Amino acid sequence: MKQKRALPAFQTVSQDELRRIWKDYEQTQIRRLVLEVERYRRLIDDIELYRQSIDRAWKDEAGGSLVALYRLRLILKAERERLGILSEPHDK
Repeated sequence: MKQKRALPAFQTVSQDELRRIWKDYEQTQIRRLVLEVERYRRLIDDIELYRQSIDRAWKDEAGGSLVALYRLRLILKAERERLGILSEPHDK
């Protein structure tokens, strides 16, 4: 499998900045990029909800934790912290 190159360091775009970019730029390509960023941010929330559900089901059935789910939780937590989202989503 081909290893992906690391991204250069960059400052995270805040939600306020994303809104401002949407308002300031009417070009289709810029707005598509803003929508793509927002889509992935929402997807992170959805993935965390599914992870929580799987984790609960596994604990109920097996009585323990899966290392892969724990690692996934850490990855999602780090990404949410990077985005400035402090709380984890809870089941709806």
